[in-house]
Amino acid sequence: MRITSVRTLVVGNPWKNWVYVLLDTSEGITGLGEATAGLMTKPVVSAVEELAHLCLDKDPRDVHQLWDDLYKATFLTHSPAQLHAMAGIEFACWDITGKSLGVPVWRLLGGRVRDRVRIYANGWYTGPRTPEGFARRAREVVAM
Repeated sequence: MRITSVRTLVVGNPWKNWVYVLLDTSEGITGLGEATAGLMTKPVVSAVEELAHLCLDKDPRDVHQLWDDLYKATFLTHSPAQLHAMAGIEFACWDITGKSLGVPVWRLLGGRVRDRVRIYANGWYTGPRTPEGFARRAREVVAM
């Protein structure tokens, strides 16, 4: 299996963008990784684009080798944008590895830690930034 393309997908929302990395493979598996870095959308997208050629034709299941190659190629800078881009690429490689083996990524990374995860929903970044405004927006999120 080889990486055939590296793409980014930016999903906007009112307070920041989410940046995703998609790695396509020769076997038709696409891996998804997140590379969001707060308000640094364009620097992260650019960093992914700069690193893309180093990923092509590599086996995404060799996660640590690919990370090491990217790290060594960028050894003079290691900016936050580059590190977020590398993390997104790494997560996408783990996603591909899990899909190719038919196991969830949590199994690859050492197994289950807890049976339940408390949900965190946040929708109060817009509107009045007062206790009353936060409470109103929180009620709207719960209703959704």
